[in-house]
Amino acid sequence: MKQIFKLLMAAMLFVFVCNVLPASAQSPKSIMYERGYRADIQVGPVWCDEYTLYTLSTSHGYSFGNGLYVGGGIGLYITPAEMGGYKTRYQVPIFAEIKYSFLDWIVSPFVDLKAGGFYDYTLGGTGYVIRPSVGVDIWRFSISAGWDHNRFRWDIGRFGNPGWHIGVSYNF
Repeated sequence: MKQIFKLLMAAMLFVFVCNVLPASAQSPKSIMYERGYRADIQVGPVWCDEYTLYTLSTSHGYSFGNGLYVGGGIGLYITPAEMGGYKTRYQVPIFAEIKYSFLDWIVSPFVDLKAGGFYDYTLGGTGYVIRPSVGVDIWRFSISAGWDHNRFRWDIGRFGNPGWHIGVSYNF
């Protein structure tokens, strides 16, 4: 928890320093303030109590030109934990995403929420995922941290993989 707090404080300091420095009129601005189609691809871990999940996702949607992005996406969670006779599980989230970037600068803090359905391809369980996060957009890249909460339902009962996540994205 302390490491995440330190990471967020360092990110906020970085945003402050980058945005206080003088910039020329030709300096690049945030792509979240350009109206039109946007997409991203994100990778990162989710740290649960007993193991680490590895995630890959892509989101596609529309940027309204005022920092607001609305879209939807699909992903893949790979869980190296034994369950039901399998050593590795594969889960597929399908989600809606809303993101708001606060500043029209090359470096800008943002908030993000992903929520949707979740399918465990390995064991056939279904459920949901909710993933709020905060982060920093740096030109076409984003770094985010937050909570990843998902729940499944199988014949053997309910199960979830809640934990902290960190993600690195490239924004198209």
